Amino acid sequence: MDREQVTGRMLLVGLVALVAACNDDEVYNGAFRQPVAAAVLPAELGPSAEHEPIGFVANGIEGRIVPIALKQGRFLNDDGTAAFLRTNDLPTGGLRLLTSVAPYAPDPYEVSVFAGDAAFAQLVEVPYVVGSEEKGGRTVPVEGYASFYPPDLSGAPGVQLDDIEIKKGYTASERWTLTSDGQSWQVVGSRSGRQPEAAIPDLRFVAEERRIAFTIDGAGEPGDVITIDTWNGLVEHDVGGTPRQLEMVRPEGEPSVLAMIVEDDAGARTLSWFDPATRKVVAEPSLGSGSHPERMDVGDDGMLYVADVGRPAVWEVEPGSIRATEHVLPWPVSDATVATVPIEQPDGTELLRRTLYVVVDGRELWLFDLDTDEPIDVNPWIEGVQGMAFASVVQGIDAVEGEHLLSEFDAAARRESGRTVAVSLADGSTVFARQETGCLVQDPLGPRSVSSSSGSTAGGVDYSTNYLEDVVTGPYLEANGASGRHVSVNPCGGYALEDSWDLRYDQTLGAWRVFSERRGEQVQLAYEDQRYTSDLGEVSFLIRGGLTPAIDGMIMSFSVDEGIAKANGDNDGDGTRETPFGVPSDPIAFDYEVGPRDGNWYVVERRPYVLVLGQSSDSALRVDPQAGRVDAQWQ
Repeated sequence: MDREQVTGRMLLVGLVALVAACNDDEVYNGAFRQPVAAAVLPAELGPSAEHEPIGFVANGIEGRIVPIALKQGRFLNDDGTAAFLRTNDLPTGGLRLLTSVAPYAPDPYEVSVFAGDAAFAQLVEVPYVVGSEEKGGRTVPVEGYASFYPPDLSGAPGVQLDDIEIKKGYTASERWTLTSDGQSWQVVGSRSGRQPEAAIPDLRFVAEERRIAFTIDGAGEPGDVITIDTWNGLVEHDVGGTPRQLEMVRPEGEPSVLAMIVEDDAGARTLSWFDPATRKVVAEPSLGSGSHPERMDVGDDGMLYVADVGRPAVWEVEPGSIRATEHVLPWPVSDATVATVPIEQPDGTELLRRTLYVVVDGRELWLFDLDTDEPIDVNPWIEGVQGMAFASVVQGIDAVEGEHLLSEFDAAARRESGRTVAVSLADGSTVFARQETGCLVQDPLGPRSVSSSSGSTAGGVDYSTNYLEDVVTGPYLEANGASGRHVSVNPCGGYALEDSWDLRYDQTLGAWRVFSERRGEQVQLAYEDQRYTSDLGEVSFLIRGGLTPAIDGMIMSFSVDEGIAKANGDNDGDGTRETPFGVPSDPIAFDYEVGPRDGNWYVVERRPYVLVLGQSSDSALRVDPQAGRVDAQWQ
């Protein structure tokens, strides 16, 4: 063999080794598997020394709960000297179908997380921080546990298990059963299920997600059984069914109590209070016959509010109490939140109004005065009391605490401020309703008609016609004052959609039929020389008859820009979503302190944010209500 052949073989061997090494590397598949629920541990309750709240995201499959650093916009890190090292996830077992999550922190260095599990109809509790230690001159949290008990080999004489390995963040509390078929061992976890690969004698076995690893010495006889019990501190609680939603209520000066909406095998739901200190159900408020609690939220008054899809009501419950006050509404509601809103009176004073916000029929947001149970009109453009109708299904709502800057500007070109309610929509966006009015927060320009670029306009920059005659001689839209525009758009953000409108003359009716691309044909006809307002009050205009009478086939057209601040992942307005989030979750409002570190920490401001999960895009997003955009994403 000559030198070139030897060199060629060496290069080939090196290439094969390199490829093999690359194939051994783990491929990052993301942190989330259908994230279904999230909760926030406020900075003052957790172990963070940097005044940071911690988010906990529960995966719908694979049973993992992922901690995230909400302020830093990255995954949580437990080593200040290596920011790239993620803290451990909280494993509960691969078969779990988590439904909800809530952190509990009686002490900054004693933090556990509760979660609902639909697979085994249980409330599970897994420790997150179990103490502290001094490291590098600072106190750092000690996370969780991971251990195993000596394996039971009595059912497999002559067989040995070597080098059993368990890992924090991967191993959960469960029993692993190894059953021999005479040649290999089938491995089944009581909470992780049957593993796809069998354990082969003398070969290293690694379970899915590295939950356990070992080497088995001996094939055994068919039917031989070995068991291994692993433990990470997880405890299972039987609460009479599956906890569909959890809400940790933290009354000021009182111990925390966990509110649960529990569903039994027949699909019936009840509201329960669970004491996380004693690990017991302590009360079950009666919500009345036919009730079916769907969602709950803690208002800024400290009370728990429960939306009912079985009865037309929202229930108000004091933390830990068995009594529930029923607020009777015209219809059942799927979500509810409450905020105390200052309302300016005609004499210049402010009146504090407890405002209830509810989701009706999945597409409407309604406001009620909670002290009178009377509805609040959102849309003054049409008669009667109206709510806010959305073109997309509402996934959830949550009141943002405190006043903050908005993307709107006043007449003096100064940014306005106000209080808002976050609304997540199934179209993959989050919008914000002003707490005092229910109108959606606008972008800097607001709802408006769009300049026309086709047809005859004759100076009418925001509409066009399909007839060639000068608009002055034929029917035309009258201008609105000095603005130069001919179409008035409802100033309450959210009523006018991004839409195209056509006015078509019907000679038989002697009127103009009005068509909206998004809303369909309007019930009301438009008559010349009479101010017209669309059915839901989206637009208004006045048609004037010209010297040339209107005839069949004449069409006037205009377009409308909704003009609302919409966080949908398109942060530069080019129509492409840089950070898309499909099927968003119920939003969770939180805030954190910001300020310089020059000597001692001091607060400059509390900055509000909203956490929303992209359930079909396997992501979590931080939404900034002050800018109306997504500013951080975890995947």
